[in-house]
Amino acid sequence: MSEYLMAMTYDECPVENVWEEMNDYILDESIELKSQLKTIAKADFAPVVRVFKINDEQSIFIKEFRYEEYQCNCEKWA
Repeated sequence: MSEYLMAMTYDECPVENVWEEMNDYILDESIELKSQLKTIAKADFAPVVRVFKINDEQSIFIKEFRYEEYQCNCEKWA
């Protein structure tokens, strides 16, 4: 059974009621996790990144990371 970690980026805008999946990335477990996630969030300009453990039978949610610097600024324009 193969097992790996995957990160999924999400776009979120509570003002416009948006929550959508963006991209997924297989994580390199030999590289520090938070560093990889920060790079991924920056590349996708994603305010939310979720980490999952994937194996042949299931995917298990591990943790959600939020990046305020990529949050929607819609309330500034409302």
